[in-house]
Amino acid sequence: MRAVRAGFIALTLLAIVAVTWMHYDHHRQYYCGYLRLLGECTARQISERVISRNPEFWEYETVRIEALLGRHRPEGHAPLEESVYGSDGRLIAAIGACRGSPCLRARSELRDAGVSVGVLELGMALRPLLLQTVIIGGIATLVGLIAISLFCGIPMRRWRESEQRAHFLAEHDPLTELLNRQAAERVYEREHARASRHGLPLSVLIFDIDHFKQINDHYGHNRGDQVLRSLTALVREELRGSDTLVRWGGEEFVIIAPHTSEDLAVQLGEKLRGALQTATVGIPEPVTISIGVSRCQRADSLYTAVDRADQALYRAKHAGRNRVERAE
Repeated sequence: MRAVRAGFIALTLLAIVAVTWMHYDHHRQYYCGYLRLLGECTARQISERVISRNPEFWEYETVRIEALLGRHRPEGHAPLEESVYGSDGRLIAAIGACRGSPCLRARSELRDAGVSVGVLELGMALRPLLLQTVIIGGIATLVGLIAISLFCGIPMRRWRESEQRAHFLAEHDPLTELLNRQAAERVYEREHARASRHGLPLSVLIFDIDHFKQINDHYGHNRGDQVLRSLTALVREELRGSDTLVRWGGEEFVIIAPHTSEDLAVQLGEKLRGALQTATVGIPEPVTISIGVSRCQRADSLYTAVDRADQALYRAKHAGRNRVERAE
């Protein structure tokens, strides 16, 4: 995600530079072409109207040259300088000025019968173009910053939320928002390693709702889902902060209880069973649970420990339900 954000910022900055440079380069090339065409046209007119008619004294016909130059001065463009030099480099006539600022220049030869007799030099000030480019660059930068803030704000926040939601769903049950089996394995491995290292007890409880199929058949699956959610909230309130509640599947739940001996696990099971008997969890009549308890051994995996507790749960069911049984 950071790489995507950095890439977008880099592309936006590159786009700002590209837009600014394209604006400047486009207008600069236009001005270059404009000066070249204007210079060729004006040089040809000076050669035909001044030099060819009076080849001996054309350098002194400044008034006629200035009239030609003035006639071709552009309107609405950057300041233009037009100068005419003789073959010896002496300035004959000049109109306008663009000195003191960056300029574009174009030179065209003045010819008499094919022989070069002087030079027409045109210059155009670039300061207005540079100022315009700075304005365009500022606008592009502002738009880019807005785009970056929007992209890194709203979409990236939604992306992060979607990513966090996907990660959450990968480890949690969507109905009860409890950890699923895959996430429970990591919790168990961590707690089992700690218990083995420090010689601490670790127990696992598994319980399910008695006659849950009848609840679904009588009240419907939506009400059954509500029972599961309400039961989850109630059990969470009764557990310690160190205990981990897991939805094992269907109406079955597992509790990983660190620092808990088998006797304390049985007491915890009785506490949960008693709390449910006096609570309402989505249907009018009380809901009961049957619980199996197993003390984890050093070589036990989560599934081994749960399997022993499940056998105890099976005995609790056959002994009349709504009771706690220890693993053998």
